[in-house]
Amino acid sequence: MTANSCFISCDWGTSSFRLYLVNTGDGSICNAITEGLGIKPLHQQWQQQEAMPRIDFFQQYLQDQVRALSLLNGNSLGEMPVYISGMASSSIGMYELPYADLPFALNGRDLLIRKMSLPDFPHPVCLLSGLKSRHDVMRGEESQMIGLAHHFGSERGVAILPGTHSKHIHFQNGAITDFQTYMTGEFFAILSEHSILQHSLSDPAVEDDPTWFERGVTAAGRYHLLNASFHVRTNELLHEVSSGQNRSYLSGLLIGSELTALPEGYPVYLCGGGRLQMPYRKALEIRGHRQMIVLSPEEVEKAVVKAHWGIYVEDYLKEDR
Repeated sequence: MTANSCFISCDWGTSSFRLYLVNTGDGSICNAITEGLGIKPLHQQWQQQEAMPRIDFFQQYLQDQVRALSLLNGNSLGEMPVYISGMASSSIGMYELPYADLPFALNGRDLLIRKMSLPDFPHPVCLLSGLKSRHDVMRGEESQMIGLAHHFGSERGVAILPGTHSKHIHFQNGAITDFQTYMTGEFFAILSEHSILQHSLSDPAVEDDPTWFERGVTAAGRYHLLNASFHVRTNELLHEVSSGQNRSYLSGLLIGSELTALPEGYPVYLCGGGRLQMPYRKALEIRGHRQMIVLSPEEVEKAVVKAHWGIYVEDYLKEDR
């Protein structure tokens, strides 16, 4: 693909980096780099040196990845623009931007975007900011929601975006009205790696046990989380429960605890990629959520690209007027 027919989309998370070459005509992905350093480890590397300002350090990494994408493509990427969502606009990222406020229109008109020209980098950079409520923040998920907005219509509903920090995003009439963050994935990592429970849990490679996962989800509705989590220990000591069964129980318990906060009577859109979709779907079924719409992992993973394509097209149309 030539420089005139593509743009670059970057989804730069806390622990992930994805760079896509995108067809400007239909938003399809032409080439991609999906393995790279997230914002957190790159920020740690920057702190360990003193020679370069933060923005220059991050620019150098981005430039290296764009060069790799160019080699993968087999053609020069010229001066095509780069659209960046995620933690790149955070206090530990490339350049900090303020958050947009609620309500937030899902057509993207409320996005805070900084257009930047960086020295010795021929690509115009469009850095997208995040979103804040009174008690919560997000960076990156707002772009995913824009890319998935055609599913939601004007009805009231909740989108679940599972992850290390899972998001429940409430929307109505084409706008995000509120959202909450749940540290489900991080709590699982802490409990399984840095607590007394680690000795009662199996290696992640052990196959999940559906029965014990369901017991964990059910326990989340009956017991306080701080009490029920200790059952992992007593399961082993008193009931000869295996470490694999315990791991499934803890997973179900934490996901189930997260889902107890869901409001009743509204459609729930499960926007989970890859390995997280199935356990969340199962937990929602166990909890009896009948109004559940499950989006494909492939579409969820491409949602940021779709959002960037829409922004690119709008920018292009403005220049054409």
